[in-house]
Amino acid sequence: MTKSVTLNKDMKEGMMHTFYLKATEAHRLAIQEKIEAFRDEWLDLFFGPYQKTLLSLPEPFRRSVTKVAIPRGYVPPKAPKKRTKGKIEPTDRTTYSLNAMCEHIRLFPEHWRPALQVRRELDYLSVPEDIEIYGPTWEDWTYHTWDRFSVAAVKDKVVTKAALNKFCKDRFVPLCQEIDGIIDEVEEAVQGVGVILKAARTTKSLRDQWPEVDNYVELPVESKGSIARLVDIHHVNEVLAKTWPAEETA
Repeated sequence: MTKSVTLNKDMKEGMMHTFYLKATEAHRLAIQEKIEAFRDEWLDLFFGPYQKTLLSLPEPFRRSVTKVAIPRGYVPPKAPKKRTKGKIEPTDRTTYSLNAMCEHIRLFPEHWRPALQVRRELDYLSVPEDIEIYGPTWEDWTYHTWDRFSVAAVKDKVVTKAALNKFCKDRFVPLCQEIDGIIDEVEEAVQGVGVILKAARTTKSLRDQWPEVDNYVELPVESKGSIARLVDIHHVNEVLAKTWPAEETA
């Protein structure tokens, strides 16, 4: 019978880290591919029609786009209400934000940040170095701030408000919904595993609470005591022998 091992915080963090990377790898890759496809269309909406013109200008009048803002908390414009006598249909005011799945999560809170935060909200997208796309250098253009970017784009007639809203409705909102659906599939399970790991004190109690744990989480195995697994005691002795002053004897 496998000997039970006492679990400390570092062990639990390591187990959760390994589990999370394996459990979410396929989902994170799928989400990343969808975001990259959207990014290319988003860049083309604002800058695509003007690339030839910008490239013909001297460098002081154009600059490489390295970050491009996206809506955060986007609310689709109100559609005309269909009025029925004696009945008022409510307007859908759902807000939409683009989420990605965190590359890493911590089982225990750090720096007052919430633990097990599976999704992270995006407000801009980075443009890879191998994609050359240019925008104007006007002072009003701040590509990584949506409030300024969207206002400047419409004001300077780079894109019409109608075209921008249509793109957000047809492309941005469905993407937000699709990605949220992917994250929802794993978020509850990941947080559930975190709760179980936090509560367990030993590998025995962990298996008692979750008999299938070995199928998903790599548990530590007893080897020369729990301290020896965390610290190379032989190496510590060597360092102490060199650095610790020998006690003077009478």
